[in-house]
Amino acid sequence: MQDIIKYGLNRSPYNVSIEHIDGWQNIINSFIKSSYFPWVCLILIINGRNWKKPINLILIGNWFFRAIGDILKATMELRSHDPNTFWPFSHKNWYIGFVLAHVFWFLGEIIGDWYPLLRTKIVTNNKKKMIWVYITCIFYNFVKVLAMFCGLINYPIDLKITDEKAVTTEDLIQYNIAWWSTIALMQLASCLYDFSIINALHSYLSDTIKDFKAKGTNIFLEKFKQISEFRIIFSMLASIIFFPIVTIFVVFLIIDYRDENSRYHQKSDAEIEQMRIAVLNFNYALMYMDQVLLRYFIERSNGKSIVSSKKLTYSDSHFNSSQESKKIYDKKHDSLKEITSQQNTIDNGETNYYQQNNINYKLYSIKNPSFSNARNSLYNDFTQNNIHDDKTIIYNTNMFYEINNYDQNDNYFQISNKNKNLINYPIKSTYYLNNLRCSIEKNSTEI
Repeated sequence: MQDIIKYGLNRSPYNVSIEHIDGWQNIINSFIKSSYFPWVCLILIINGRNWKKPINLILIGNWFFRAIGDILKATMELRSHDPNTFWPFSHKNWYIGFVLAHVFWFLGEIIGDWYPLLRTKIVTNNKKKMIWVYITCIFYNFVKVLAMFCGLINYPIDLKITDEKAVTTEDLIQYNIAWWSTIALMQLASCLYDFSIINALHSYLSDTIKDFKAKGTNIFLEKFKQISEFRIIFSMLASIIFFPIVTIFVVFLIIDYRDENSRYHQKSDAEIEQMRIAVLNFNYALMYMDQVLLRYFIERSNGKSIVSSKKLTYSDSHFNSSQESKKIYDKKHDSLKEITSQQNTIDNGETNYYQQNNINYKLYSIKNPSFSNARNSLYNDFTQNNIHDDKTIIYNTNMFYEINNYDQNDNYFQISNKNKNLINYPIKSTYYLNNLRCSIEKNSTEI
């Protein structure tokens, strides 16, 4: 096909080069040619109307800005080359197709760099560790902002191979040292950021892996598919491995620059640049993969395609709900759990237990009835294999219920929902639960 196009252009009366056609084609197709475009489409499809969640916007923003950088780079194919110059062969190509393109590439990366932070924040509530995650993330982003301006060194840059006196110019050599030194600093910042995340996730990930071992699924592929935090840490290994490589390359650049004999010998950085891009693409591709796998396993565990909550219906004597998702914030352990109840009931004055998989459940008993005229949250008793977790506040995804009043004479609690509707509950009411589900993210109705 390429030969046919060349033949047609050679016989055309118009002076049109194949480079111009390729350039316009790359400009038009930049958004869909991006390696992240299929992932973005998949995320939009599986999230439906919920695509505006912050994590999804991060993934979309990473793709969008990096695609704009690709467009600017593709414009270099539309411009003529100046003679006796290094790549990209003209000042316009340098400042538009290279420097400005890097600004948008780095903007996309900076947006994407916040994905591991948000995922870590969801899992851990250790504020001291999270502070270091924030600090290292901001430092990492700051170094990338510095890298945006490396191309402005020696403005306007001299791209000539030799000047009028046939002397080799140094502008590009100085730029390479500044650029790769910044990249080395960027990799150092990346490693610090990675280590801060690993430190924050260490205890949680260790417990999760222990659970996998207990279930007999201690296989790398299974852990990679089902544990989001494991994927995050795995993606960081590439950055950590690349750091010493780029550092050694910068050292050689500086040594050669100080050596008069090899000072003007251009060192090819094409191979290490390809390696840098490969590491970036690997890390950011895993972000999209992580989000897709999260959705898949959540839907599979819940037995439905979209995590949702149905409104509760109440009466004085009994309570029914089908596949109702609730959130429980455990103050004691500072963690969140999602429970899915099937045919939950309230029975006045009765004390019953359900036993399933050798687990005894006595849930949602209203306790602490000794207060009056106080707005206190509804508490529960949770008994599982003689493990007692108290001080558990019940949150419902659709309604938050509070006890407004306790009437000792009439023996009932007055409970209000988010719509300020008042319901009278008998004091001895007890909720029962059939099934306990997996952990979910804090402060979000969906993952």
